[in-house]
Amino acid sequence: MRGLSLFTWTLLSAGTAVQALRGFEDTCSILDLLGTALYADCDAKNGDLVRTSINLNKCLGNVNGNLACRANGNYGKSCYDCVLLSGQLMCTCAGPYGYVLNLYNLNRCIRNENGELVCRTSRREL
Repeated sequence: MRGLSLFTWTLLSAGTAVQALRGFEDTCSILDLLGTALYADCDAKNGDLVRTSINLNKCLGNVNGNLACRANGNYGKSCYDCVLLSGQLMCTCAGPYGYVLNLYNLNRCIRNENGELVCRTSRREL
């Protein structure tokens, strides 16, 4: 019986870890992208729906023409014509040999923290 309890605890712990690492799209409804600001309505822990926004320059950077999770990466300085497509950001970014069209999953860089959009900051989260 003790083995079953340990197994159950392991499954529950794994589920909690996966939930913490999921992207914001599971708990937020995207409203709009205005410039580099992403607006969404996100679930808070108490069940409230919170209108929130985040400047994607804080979370994304342009690395040789490719979008990547970068703290204070300022992707907006070298990426253009960005649009949202179902939780993905499509941009044209300047690279060393010209411009590169990117389609980047924002769930890799952003999470919902109790109704607030925040950048994923630790390497483990990326």
